[in-house]
Amino acid sequence: MTWQEFVKSMMVPEIVSGAVGVIESYLVEWWPKYQKLVARSKRLVFLGISVVLPVGFAVVGAAFGYYDWTWVNTFWPAVRCGVIAFAAGTVAHARKLPAEEPVPEKPF
Repeated sequence: MTWQEFVKSMMVPEIVSGAVGVIESYLVEWWPKYQKLVARSKRLVFLGISVVLPVGFAVVGAAFGYYDWTWVNTFWPAVRCGVIAFAAGTVAHARKLPAEEPVPEKPF
């Protein structure tokens, strides 16, 4: 695989999902506070990584001349790819995440 093919592959939702999974697994190991985050915060971190990764590779691809610097042809597809990767990961793991934080019962 050439560098150009690698950069272009990072705009495919399935590839981004796998890459985000690898990044998040290392994040869990290297950042101990990640485990203490509430489920909503973990999902926001997941969303951020899912969108930043393809947008970052869109910037790299545009810098190398593989893409043009337009919203419609380069950056919108990258954002869409990240959102699709996030949605796929969320749907796949939604049953494992708590819907809400437990609410303590009132004493009376």
